[in-house]
Amino acid sequence: MYSFSSQMEGEGKEISTKNISLKLCKPEKEIALQLNLTPNDQAYELIRLRLADGEPLVYNHTYLPEKIFSNLILEDLNQGTLYGILKKKYHQN
Repeated sequence: MYSFSSQMEGEGKEISTKNISLKLCKPEKEIALQLNLTPNDQAYELIRLRLADGEPLVYNHTYLPEKIFSNLILEDLNQGTLYGILKKKYHQN
């Protein structure tokens, strides 16, 4: 299984991301369990649009545990790729 970026780059397409929103929330129980969160933990809900050659292809809804990625702000995410920022700022691969 390929990531969106890998697949689109493999097809020779230019990829980009438009970050729509980032907010701190209490995720639904199922999501909290998958992220190994306690009932009191919060997560950042990131909504973004993934584009290939300027065409929107994927509407992405991502949750990031606040206990790992504290003080995350949308401006950080607009400075590069999601994974690049998480690695640079939080030392998480």
